[in-house]
Amino acid sequence: MEGGQTDYSAWSHAQLRERIAELEGKLEEHNSQSLASTTAPTNSPTRPSAPPASHPKRGKSTPRVFDPSRYATRLIALKFAYLGERYNGLEHHANNKTPLTTIEEELWKALMKTKLIFPTTKDGTPLTSADADMSWWGCEFSKCGRTDKGVSAFGQVVGLRVRSSGPLHQR
Repeated sequence: MEGGQTDYSAWSHAQLRERIAELEGKLEEHNSQSLASTTAPTNSPTRPSAPPASHPKRGKSTPRVFDPSRYATRLIALKFAYLGERYNGLEHHANNKTPLTTIEEELWKALMKTKLIFPTTKDGTPLTSADADMSWWGCEFSKCGRTDKGVSAFGQVVGLRVRSSGPLHQR
């Protein structure tokens, strides 16, 4: 059956392997024809050629290593509001996966992404990625209040230690 669906349930393994090889061959032939037609030079007057590139394209550079020891920190109070419709409340519960994220998780991800906090594990090892397990150790994090799933809040406050542009000798 070329146009419709073929019932492969009665086919032997050898027949199935042969059919797969045949289909892969057709796909490879089709792809090579498509590639040849898109890369073939065209002298069509309706399509102007692109100007030559003046600078060679650079590859992706390696990201710089961020050294938190080069920055001072300070304690801040962060006051914020949120609409809780899309969140599972304020408080994060370790090892409790929920279908919705919590406000605390979103706050942690944002602060990690911007490199404003430098959390550690309980044994003092620095966490290096926003994808790491959430831990406020080393950030002197505290919060007041909590909300349940779907509840909005205005005027929530958290306290934490963040990176600062102040003199390095302060701590």
